[in-house]
Amino acid sequence: MLITTIILLLIVLMCVPTFRRLYVPYAQDNPNKLWFKRKLYGWGWTPVTREGWTITAGYVFLVFTAAFSIDQSSSNKEISLIFVLPTIILTIVFMQIAYKKGEKPRWQWGPGKVKSTGVCMPENKLENKSNES
Repeated sequence: MLITTIILLLIVLMCVPTFRRLYVPYAQDNPNKLWFKRKLYGWGWTPVTREGWTITAGYVFLVFTAAFSIDQSSSNKEISLIFVLPTIILTIVFMQIAYKKGEKPRWQWGPGKVKSTGVCMPENKLENKSNES
């Protein structure tokens, strides 16, 4: 157990510089004050403002609350009504908020190209910027 914890800690410590180098400039490049921006890797969103992080923390808290409200003696019907159904509803609401208050999602793998200022931007935004000039 201790070895696993040490290995995970080392992995996290190795990833922090990369996270800071890629994610922080990407999150700070937010002129429209979006709550969620497109993920750098994969499909979906990542919170970039206080409001986005608050919504995400609230979602996680409510899902964990629903998870801890069931026990081993709960029947399948109780599990469905107490955990599964609320989690599905919460997820739908969370995704609607992220879609409404964030960038339109699309598949992306990496930050795209780096502007001359050093800020990472997805490639489609770079194309739009070059077309505007």
